[in-house]
Amino acid sequence: MAIDLVSDLAALLLECRENGNVNLLELDDTLDMDNGRVCITAGPEDTALLCHILDDFAANPLAYDIAELMELEDLEEMAAIVGELRADLARCQ
Repeated sequence: MAIDLVSDLAALLLECRENGNVNLLELDDTLDMDNGRVCITAGPEDTALLCHILDDFAANPLAYDIAELMELEDLEEMAAIVGELRADLARCQ
């Protein structure tokens, strides 16, 4: 689902802004590489777009296709998490 991709990207961007990079080896220990560190950057317009999408999902999760695949309680929990992610990302701009 697209909202999963957007929220994952936002979480990675937030981690990069807070710590300078993300170590992919900490996310997936099956990767076969020596250095799994990556840095994701985004300008103000890109960040604003991400925040807009996250905010829209947090406010209207039933409008997204993923709502058909999840229990309402789980969807509401995901919307709350996405809303918190949006707030954290907006603070780090």
